[in-house]
Amino acid sequence: MTYENQLTLKSPIQTTKNPDRSRTVTYFGKLVGHYAPVRHIRAGERRWRCVSVHGQLAYAWSETGARAALMELYH
Repeated sequence: MTYENQLTLKSPIQTTKNPDRSRTVTYFGKLVGHYAPVRHIRAGERRWRCVSVHGQLAYAWSETGARAALMELYH
């Protein structure tokens, strides 16, 4: 059984890694925002700082949380 005519579905949310360790998030090809890893100075914990295209800031504990925060700020 072959699947030559099968369509491949891509997620509308795409994440691209940049050379400076930041990530760019797009939704249906439109820029949503950027996020990058930061260290919490007092606790030494790793967090992700998010910046939306509207200039809003958010912090998240994981990359998944960072993408979710950017999507919330986008809409």
